Amino acid sequence: MYTFCIFCYRYLASGNSLTDIEEMYSVGQPTAGNIVRRVCTVIWDIMKEECIPIPTTEKWYEIVKCFETRAHFPHCIGAVDGKHIIIIRLYRSGSLFFNYKHYFSILLLALADSNYQFVCVDVGSYGKDSDCSIFKNSSLWTALVPKREQFCGVTSAVPYVIVGDEAFVLTNFLLTPYAGNDLSKKKVFNY
Repeated sequence: MYTFCIFCYRYLASGNSLTDIEEMYSVGQPTAGNIVRRVCTVIWDIMKEECIPIPTTEKWYEIVKCFETRAHFPHCIGAVDGKHIIIIRLYRSGSLFFNYKHYFSILLLALADSNYQFVCVDVGSYGKDSDCSIFKNSSLWTALVPKREQFCGVTSAVPYVIVGDEAFVLTNFLLTPYAGNDLSKKKVFNY
């Protein structure tokens, strides 16, 4: 098992292609792919609770308080965005992984707190999918049925919100920038 870990760590840390690592260790392509996949699965299974634990109610309140003090944005539980991770085209995948930027990718969708730390992640979606559709189909979307609470002297209850870029759709708990490229500096109010 130790050799498998060294093989996988070398692949992950070096930036070399899997073919380079295969030649270095004299193993076949299916074997190399299986080693990397199995070791990464074990690493994730062991480390996920330590690195990205499921947030408790107390943790959500802590995140809200941090957003209010650091970013002056009340009632916010996170910022969401997606990142395309370049991959080599998978055999017989067709255009599933081909994205609008004209390369093959998988998508990492993450919710971060005001300290730029991941709170929740969803990785592995097809590159062709948009940030918004992945977010709507993720377990995070269904888990975030917003609870309404009062804050800052507002008389009616207000839902907690997430902020996202223009790739996301505006909902009662997901805020996106005001659309428009023709705004003058004076009119830009969602800085």
